[in-house]
Amino acid sequence: MARRLVVLAVFAAVLLYTFHLYSFRYFLLDDFNNLGIVQSETTGHIFRYLLDPTSDFFRPGAMILYRLLWIAAGLHYAPYAWFAFALHVLNTWLLYRVLLRVTRAPLATACGTLLFALQPTFAGVYFTFGTVFDLSCATVMLLALLAHMHLERPWQGGLALAALLFWAMKCKEMAISLPAICLSYDLLIAQRRGVRAYLVRFGPSAIVAGWFLYVRLKQMLEPRPDDAYHMEISARAFLRGLGWYCNVLVDPIAVTARNWGRWGVGWALGLAWLAFRRDRQALFFAACILFGLLPVLFLPNHRSTFYWYLPFLGVAGLASLLVHRAARFATPSPGTALVGFCLLAAVHVPLSTVRGRPERAFFAALCVEYRAFVEGAQRLPPPPRGATVHVDSRPRLFSDVVLTSALQVIFRDPTLSATSAGAADYHIDFQHGEVVRR
Repeated sequence: MARRLVVLAVFAAVLLYTFHLYSFRYFLLDDFNNLGIVQSETTGHIFRYLLDPTSDFFRPGAMILYRLLWIAAGLHYAPYAWFAFALHVLNTWLLYRVLLRVTRAPLATACGTLLFALQPTFAGVYFTFGTVFDLSCATVMLLALLAHMHLERPWQGGLALAALLFWAMKCKEMAISLPAICLSYDLLIAQRRGVRAYLVRFGPSAIVAGWFLYVRLKQMLEPRPDDAYHMEISARAFLRGLGWYCNVLVDPIAVTARNWGRWGVGWALGLAWLAFRRDRQALFFAACILFGLLPVLFLPNHRSTFYWYLPFLGVAGLASLLVHRAARFATPSPGTALVGFCLLAAVHVPLSTVRGRPERAFFAALCVEYRAFVEGAQRLPPPPRGATVHVDSRPRLFSDVVLTSALQVIFRDPTLSATSAGAADYHIDFQHGEVVRR
């Protein structure tokens, strides 16, 4: 009991430190666009989009969270930050439960989970609500994995997996890999048998995944190579994408696909070695990484470091296995093992703090600028309904679309439009952190 309390205290301290470390958080570009969308929708409509398999509304499983928080808090950011971080805390606990089911080693699993609790690779989940799609999708996927692990009757597991896959896909499309991860668990860890049982377990989710795949691929295989969500299906695109994500895992600011060939060879040799040794646990966690990343590897124009949030289950699992097997070799006493866990936390936290410093510095300045713009504009009298707002200078990285969405949510008027040239009904300027009306 005392050891468990120490582990819980360490996790509480690390998570609280993480929340404080990214205290500069505020609305970023995607947030303004998403708030502009939900401002024009009703809660009932978004719930209907969530339940409708034919709806093409953008990720209603997460957009409903934007809508509810918009109603409750408007542009007061603190509730958004608390909710997002509460999801991360929940995901940390769920990930621990999934890993523990595979490793059966509580303290080693805690070591792997610690890497997930504070991880600069996907630091975006800590300072922007725009990653709520990844957070909510991860919550549902981890719940689905736990349900799949515990439900022994095939029909129960099949229905639960299909329902949770549908929900997760409504949060983010990366959930398409969920059936493959569950199948890997059945083949490698549970070693369940019976073709009929597999058909019952995975038939319903295969239908759900096939439907979403058909709908989304029709949209993403458009002949527009400059489109953000253009998908390039080829071995080269797969290996370059894999190399890019492996690079940022090592160095969060190394946003390049260099050495992608070496990464490909390394993965091939590593998987072959694990298969030769019949290391089922390590193969399962490697499958979690590859299947988790697979939906984004073919998107050459749309890569983000926080896409590691979902596949990091595999990284944390491999780290847990490494610690568990090292402990079996060294056979430390329970007290020594607990001290080792505390030392790991003491090393991991400052290293992660240093690794994430460049990204924090950039986004902290950006958040200060965006906060000043929003709060400055809120102090101005609202423009006439349907007006065109002329903005002489704007915050960094604001496109015309983002600027229009931001003004619409600031003044709570979805009929506004923004321009930087031409005639306008309302004229403002943003300079030196101040918004003034001309």
